Amino acid sequence: MISVFRAPDSKGRDSIAVVLSQDAIVLNVDGEPFPGVAVHPAQARELAYRLLLFAQEIENGRAPRSAGGVLRRAPHPDND
Repeated sequence: MISVFRAPDSKGRDSIAVVLSQDAIVLNVDGEPFPGVAVHPAQARELAYRLLLFAQEIENGRAPRSAGGVLRRAPHPDND
């Protein structure tokens, strides 16, 4: 799961947070924890669209329209 929302950075500036859920942690080839996700094209477009909207809100000095959003894992078309 990927959460996207506006949040202040360490200096109090408006920024965009992209947070991966704990189930996004996998082990790399060395056995070390590594955060990562794979998204399908539709999910990638949705994530890009949300990031673009948040960036435009910040650049134009607008208040957030929503609290953010969550992209959930979708079944892969090949597995249906």
